[in-house]
Amino acid sequence: MGLECKWFIVGKKRYLKSAEQDGTLVIGAGLNPIEGAYNISHPAHPMAPGVFAGDAHNLSNIATGSQKTIIMDNPYGYTPLNDEVLRVLKKDGTIIIRGSRTNKHLKNIEEIAKLKDLQLISKRKVLSAGYKQTSGAPIQGENINEFIFKKQ
Repeated sequence: MGLECKWFIVGKKRYLKSAEQDGTLVIGAGLNPIEGAYNISHPAHPMAPGVFAGDAHNLSNIATGSQKTIIMDNPYGYTPLNDEVLRVLKKDGTIIIRGSRTNKHLKNIEEIAKLKDLQLISKRKVLSAGYKQTSGAPIQGENINEFIFKKQ
């Protein structure tokens, strides 16, 4: 019996096959996985190699308090600060959410974060260049809001 590899390798890039303790979880990765992270996306959306089927509202395959960082780029079709996301985030863990100002899932995100005992660490605008929708299409013509929250 050999050891099972925990990495999915594409060229020279490595992606986790499952969540690991103190790891990084990318929700809604679609066609844009982040190297060194466990990348998930809803199976109804296109997924690049290294992205695995997952549901932001059902993270039962991920241990409670195990994720040091959770990243969501332009969340679509799910509530970013839902109970499952907060369950898997470890104490003092970080959530990074980036999205266009027209993204309805980011409406009132700061107020929602306060209600969920998350501390806003940073809020800034970043250029949309380099940011993509889940489909892989570039986000055009506007700045992206970036929120960084810390779990208390």
